[in-house]
Amino acid sequence: MSDVFISYSRKDIAFARLLQESLQHNQIDIWIDWERIPVGERWWDEICQAIENANAFMFIISKNSMGSPVCRDEINHALKNNKRIIPIIVDDLKPEAIKDFAPDLPQFNWIIFERNQLFRIEENPEVRSDKPEDSQVALPKLPQYEEALEKLSKAIHTDWDWVKYHTRLQVDALRWENNQRNTSYLIRGAALEEAEQKMLQAGGKDPTPTALHTEYVLASRQATTRRQRTTLGSVLAGLVMAIFLGTLAWSQRNQAVYQGNLRATAQANAVAESNIRATAEANAVEQRDIAVVRQLAAQARSMTTGHLDEALLLAVEADRRLDLSDARSSLLYTVSSQPVLTRYLPQRGWGWGGLAYSPDGRLLAIGTVDSNVLLLDAWSGEPVTAPLTGLSSEVLSLAFSPDGHSLLAGDNSGLILRWDISNPASPVKVDVFPVGINTDPAMITMASGLRPMQAGYFPPSIYIWNVPASQQVNICYCGVSSLAFTPDGRTLAAGLGSGVVTLLDLASGRELQTLSAYRPISDSFDALMVLDLAFSPDGNKLALSTAYGSIRIWDLIKGDARALPRAKLTPELSRLALSPDGKTLAYIIDNNRAVYLWEMDSQEGQKYPLQSGEKIISLAFNPDGHSLALGLADNTIQLWDMQSHQSLGVPLNGHRGEVINLVFNPDGHRLASLDWEHTSLLWDLHADERLLTTTDNNSDWVTGISLSTDGRYLAALEYGGASLNIWDLQSSPPLRRTLKEAELGISFTSSDPYFLADSHTLVLYGFGSDSVDELILFWDLDRRQPVLKIPSARAPLAVSPDGRWLAGVNLTNGGQVRNLAVWDSHTGTLMHELEINDTGNEITSLAFTPDGSLLAAGFYSGALRLWHVDDGQPASPILTGHLDQVTGLAFSPDGKILASSSADKTIRLWNVAQPTSSSIELAGHTSWVTDVTFSPDGRTLATSSLDGSIRLWDAQSYLSIGQLTSLQFDQLFNLVFSPDGSRLLAGGGKQLDTLENRGMLVLWEFGSASWGRAACSITQRNFSLSEWHSYFGMEAYRKTCEALPLHPSVVEEFLKSEQSELVAGGLQAALDDFVRTLPLDPALTIELEAGLKTFPLEDLARDIAQGVDTGEVDPAVEMYQALHTLGMREGVSAQTWNKVCWFGSLWGQAQKVLDICELAVAEDPSNGAIRDSRGLALALTGKTNEAIEDFQVFVDWSKQNGNYETDGRQREKWIAELRRGQNPFNEQLLQSLRNP
Repeated sequence: MSDVFISYSRKDIAFARLLQESLQHNQIDIWIDWERIPVGERWWDEICQAIENANAFMFIISKNSMGSPVCRDEINHALKNNKRIIPIIVDDLKPEAIKDFAPDLPQFNWIIFERNQLFRIEENPEVRSDKPEDSQVALPKLPQYEEALEKLSKAIHTDWDWVKYHTRLQVDALRWENNQRNTSYLIRGAALEEAEQKMLQAGGKDPTPTALHTEYVLASRQATTRRQRTTLGSVLAGLVMAIFLGTLAWSQRNQAVYQGNLRATAQANAVAESNIRATAEANAVEQRDIAVVRQLAAQARSMTTGHLDEALLLAVEADRRLDLSDARSSLLYTVSSQPVLTRYLPQRGWGWGGLAYSPDGRLLAIGTVDSNVLLLDAWSGEPVTAPLTGLSSEVLSLAFSPDGHSLLAGDNSGLILRWDISNPASPVKVDVFPVGINTDPAMITMASGLRPMQAGYFPPSIYIWNVPASQQVNICYCGVSSLAFTPDGRTLAAGLGSGVVTLLDLASGRELQTLSAYRPISDSFDALMVLDLAFSPDGNKLALSTAYGSIRIWDLIKGDARALPRAKLTPELSRLALSPDGKTLAYIIDNNRAVYLWEMDSQEGQKYPLQSGEKIISLAFNPDGHSLALGLADNTIQLWDMQSHQSLGVPLNGHRGEVINLVFNPDGHRLASLDWEHTSLLWDLHADERLLTTTDNNSDWVTGISLSTDGRYLAALEYGGASLNIWDLQSSPPLRRTLKEAELGISFTSSDPYFLADSHTLVLYGFGSDSVDELILFWDLDRRQPVLKIPSARAPLAVSPDGRWLAGVNLTNGGQVRNLAVWDSHTGTLMHELEINDTGNEITSLAFTPDGSLLAAGFYSGALRLWHVDDGQPASPILTGHLDQVTGLAFSPDGKILASSSADKTIRLWNVAQPTSSSIELAGHTSWVTDVTFSPDGRTLATSSLDGSIRLWDAQSYLSIGQLTSLQFDQLFNLVFSPDGSRLLAGGGKQLDTLENRGMLVLWEFGSASWGRAACSITQRNFSLSEWHSYFGMEAYRKTCEALPLHPSVVEEFLKSEQSELVAGGLQAALDDFVRTLPLDPALTIELEAGLKTFPLEDLARDIAQGVDTGEVDPAVEMYQALHTLGMREGVSAQTWNKVCWFGSLWGQAQKVLDICELAVAEDPSNGAIRDSRGLALALTGKTNEAIEDFQVFVDWSKQNGNYETDGRQREKWIAELRRGQNPFNEQLLQSLRNP
């Protein structure tokens, strides 16, 4: 048997070979047809047998395999045998096409290995073959390929033991089937018992048992039964014949009865088999859904370190689908995994300096890829105004003025804009500084006729020019890569991509000084873009770092610079940060694996290697100067202590790319970060647990709390009865008032307070005014007066849910006799007194069942007992199991389960109907378990402990769901749920270094609804289409986070796939088709239609228009027509439409693109290049006079823009020929214009 059978098209053999090698490297045995089919064998029989013997079936879905009948047959055979099927997507295919090809493919386990994204195909020149695929080699793109491979491995190995047993049992069943169901092939004995047990446990697992599985196991059981009965019948018949020969008639009668029993058994077996089949069919969907949810939950947990945003969505989706403990546990785990992460920002940031906080910490600015600047609320991340526009390319750098009134941004073209943000809601553009325009700091003049051949990834305008080898290569990049203000706010330093720093006087806009960041060193230039700038507090020194690794400090008074120590000259970038007091300069060194601290006063420094050995990409000082934040190459952020020179805490996870920019809020509590994937995150470094709110109560531990039935009042008692605080939770913020002992007329003890069902009567235990007599006091919170007193009574107490009964300890004979008592809570009348002498110890805890019919008591010895409330008789013997005192009791809402907590660090669960049966023990706390309570819906059990944690348990499976801990408290005493179950409250505290205790109330947002909202609040997005299809296959796309917008990829896919339908049938027809073919939740069409109006079209249009220069004009024309139908043509820039106009005309499609040319001119009528393109289209469609007019505009424009000698004169020749009635546009000219 093999682990995996791979089904593929021969045209995809290169990728299939790569996948096979990768899986075998991970110890996964593969069956694939080029290795295992013997020559001359009947190949289809071999393939079927291989599928049956494989534990999993993997299908490579591509444009090639979608047309393969063999692949379809292989899929159908795998489906017939209920194999675990894992679809591998390598091409961008429409979901409906896949569904048409294989409608029964499962809706989960889909793994994306997109061609040219996760792997690429290259030719192997050493291989000669008539078939192109034989000479192809697939090469992985790291790390994306490895990430997808890890997902694939998890999909294969989920419930792996069951998957292997499923295959083994199916092979045995097929052997039985193929041999005419010969009984000699059936299983018996231990093997049969194992099969029956496995089948019973298969619920919710993938793959589900086959019908043949069921028939095979049933037949085996029937055969075993027949053998046993036949043997018994033969023995009895022999005895009868030997001893009672004369009783033949009686024997025949017995035989008839026996045959009747056999027929009845056969009928019963047939009915049982029919029921089993019906049950299997009825449960198939449920089992599949359970398997999906468990897999989603497991994947979410595994992805929290590298793909947290995706993990959060997976966990929400898993919990949304089924109420399973796995799903709830996964959701809680993912939400709590990075408590300091506040949220992802949906805006696409850019640049080494593309983040900045305002000096007052209220605003956060982000520079974007699409040349905008976003001004956000620093805490919520929400925009405070519309995007700031005016820059001409990607925003690389940002800086707020020291007074916070101005924001400056530098872009990739060398432009700086300044906005007045005195009123952040209405920014005003006030200045433009073209510092990087037409600058050539490398002092190399670009030769005439040179053209760019290749653009680097970043920055995008570094070009390698097409020049003869004898000429120098010109590298010219003049973007504004960094900005910094002098402390007085008068001077701005602008670092350019060319290695130049320009100092500008902001009042006049005058250039004060130009500093060079490079100098020749060992035949190389220590030059490239300036990454970081930092002024000293007096403004006299300027520190800078470059992308080539140099660090310099310029003395602006003396006019000289000092290069700081480096390990060696390497092309590694270097980053720096200056401490707030200006005394220490931190920068990275040693191949970016160490922090170097340079003391500005002593001019000495020291290197400190990073413990993890990871490369450092960025760094920033905390405003308190005590720590650094380091952005690392493994996509994490590490806090680093300036005193110990060691890492602080665990790395912060959440980014998918290297962290290139870090900025602290001035308060030092919050941090913003940006990575290479354009994702920005907000962090609250002082948060140590999500979903948690704590309130300082007073001076000591809160040892007793109670919540009124209506959820309005919370009573909190401090340790030793120091004070009793009543919180009104319905006020905002919650109001607190303290009840004084003098007002109440009693002295408090540490006993818990209780509310009656009326929600305003509080029940307290304490001592009377003589401090000797013990009593129970009923206090009306509204009227602020006592209602009732019960003398000679002692805690613990319990109030029945309907408020009718009060249970406690009744003291008689001066307190010498202590019996369990039940009083009428309205009159104080003693109803029952229950002797507890047989327990031999003190009562420590009490609880009523929800209907008030039973009372449970826990004792100091660890024992428990139940009593009937109506007659006071015991309902159980003494129950044992705990090894130390019982600290808390709680009945489940249905009254069937009693939970007890103990000082022995455990919880026990007792069956109320059969209390003497074995109890279930839950363990996990490391100290006394102080309290236990059920959630109002009965699904969850919560426990608190002196170890400072709250643990949650699934009330059905009793598995752990998760726990809550916090640095803010180290001991918790008791728990209570809010009536709606949305909050869990606890009383506790923390022992301070002074040995004093600080008490607090803990409020935890509880439940799947709260955790789901928290997850969506963090991730701030829904699944993309590719993510959705990866996890849920052909299931209709829906929003996982209902309150968040539709993912832009859905709108983009609509615009890409429905262009023909838009043109032919209009918007509604296109929406209907999209809902059907994607498929899409129909409820989202309104939001999709609204999303069209705000979708950024430019990037999509550029992508679609990419092919026009090679003659692929129709897609761009169809896009134009679709946007025309939607009234959205103006959402695409004139430059993009101009490209379609120009190349469409050159490729013989002038008539098709003429309307597009007209639109480009309408959007930018003064642009001579655009008029030139329209002129070409007009000339090629016979509109000579209009073409001459446009060409003349271009000639005049070229004289202003420096290209008259080349292009302008050429157009003058065209004009002359057109006026003579000649056509200058022959194929030779058009070809030369296509490839200048």
